[in-house]
Amino acid sequence: DGTSCAVCAEGSFSAGGSATTTSCTSCKADEYWDGTSCASCPAGQYSLGGNMTTSWCTDIPEFCSDDPGFTGVAVRDNGIVQYCEDGWTLVKKFKENSDLFHFDDPLWETDGTLLPAGEDILPSPHASADAQYPTYGLTPLSKIRVKSNAGEITIDLGTLDMSYMSLTEIFTGNQVLLPWLTMDDWNNVFPHTGQRVCDPAQNMGLNSRCRDNARTRIGFCGNLPPQPCQNSNTDDADYAFGLGLNNQENCKAGAGWTCGYDAYWGYSKSHDATLWVSAGKPIIDIVRCASNEYWDGTSCAVSCEVDEFWNGTACQTCPTGSFSAGGSA
Repeated sequence: DGTSCAVCAEGSFSAGGSATTTSCTSCKADEYWDGTSCASCPAGQYSLGGNMTTSWCTDIPEFCSDDPGFTGVAVRDNGIVQYCEDGWTLVKKFKENSDLFHFDDPLWETDGTLLPAGEDILPSPHASADAQYPTYGLTPLSKIRVKSNAGEITIDLGTLDMSYMSLTEIFTGNQVLLPWLTMDDWNNVFPHTGQRVCDPAQNMGLNSRCRDNARTRIGFCGNLPPQPCQNSNTDDADYAFGLGLNNQENCKAGAGWTCGYDAYWGYSKSHDATLWVSAGKPIIDIVRCASNEYWDGTSCAVSCEVDEFWNGTACQTCPTGSFSAGGSA
């Protein structure tokens, strides 16, 4: 350092030597130390950069959740291009002041895509646009994350012992209630003032069709601020908040809130937002047990009906004057 040997800054290194040859360096992301200099990782691999012990190349994951350390664009074996960030897969984007992805937009319930120019080969969470990527209908999930410029909210469906083959499966199905989430949790994502905080919020969940035709794909419904809190899922619902929104008067929004959230009808507001899922490898073989079977952990096993018993090979009717509650062998 001009007077003595000093330790290189964290993330950099030197090969040592004389005062004229000793200097600190650091490899960039997607580079590694080949023994004499920083070199680019081979195709299909990446690195986080840094010093010679941390800058090493590893395979780019096929599924984002395979490697939470990877951030960037990856290509699956089937050719699908995806954007990964810390183990999450980008599936959908919402543009500020756009209501394109309101509740009734058909893309919520299909594997269809909407790709902004250039994002078919380079999906990006940064450019403001309405987008639905091929990953939307082709990524298994047990967690959902909504992000905005202000904050994020994570929904862990594992809390309910639930997982899905894709978001399409969720939004063509029944409502999923998420009663542990609060309005404040959502206010961290889409901050605002003037609303009435009424926890537990009405129909907090996924695919919520609230009373009076207010509805939200991800979020909750509620009453006008001048009116008292009505927390029951069957109470009057004037507005919708979250993603994919319509209120009872068909005021729409993509990501944010509809008319009625902050004032007596007031206005709707859509924000820039991104929708992510935690991904896993697709389930290749789905085993479905018959109506008189149950899953014993490895295979479908016979479950006898009421007033039947297992005779060693099959279910058999109980003798006259006796009964059973049915169940496993």
